[in-house]
Amino acid sequence: MNKIKYILKDLFLSNLKRIYKNYKYINNTTIIGKSRLENVIIKNYCSFADNSFIVNSNISDYTSVGRNSTIINATIGKFCSISWNVTVGATKHYTDRISTHAFPYIINYGFCDKDDKIIEPVIVGNDVWIGANAIIMPNIRIGSGSVIGANSVVTKDVPPYSIVVGNPAKVLRFRFNDAKIEEILNLEWWDWDKEELKKNIEIFKENINMGEDVE
Repeated sequence: MNKIKYILKDLFLSNLKRIYKNYKYINNTTIIGKSRLENVIIKNYCSFADNSFIVNSNISDYTSVGRNSTIINATIGKFCSISWNVTVGATKHYTDRISTHAFPYIINYGFCDKDDKIIEPVIVGNDVWIGANAIIMPNIRIGSGSVIGANSVVTKDVPPYSIVVGNPAKVLRFRFNDAKIEEILNLEWWDWDKEELKKNIEIFKENINMGEDVE
């Protein structure tokens, strides 16, 4: 039994080393895998799994990004959980023009003198959970506390503390009733300092609906 225990322990440790061998830390708090980041502002205590591609974006404190995810022209709030294979700020193609291709707007193709594509940023609030394989289209605002279901395609703004699912994504329900949502938004707990969060950590472990009706 002990022999099996040690074998499993060694296997776990070797896998852990394999998973994290290509990771590095910045600011002593943020961990980044083998990812491509260009013109990105990263705050503290963030994490980026392997093969993340992040361009022209601002990532706030305590936000994690799963493997194979792409974030383009976005501002991401604090304490966000972005799963794997997520695309935030998917490239838009014009369907009302002769071609859907980007060659008239991107200098690399050699048909224009400068990049001329319209930038439509995505704004993601605080404490947002985006499920695996979700796609967020450009020019979208996602409210704080909301949940984007796996495989959803978000084409419209998402209200705070709503759960949206589907293609195109629609509101399934709200996490709390209106009064509770307003109370949490006014609390702005994501802006508390670390000591304040530690002091009140137990409230984040409680079910706060307490049997109340939600939409």
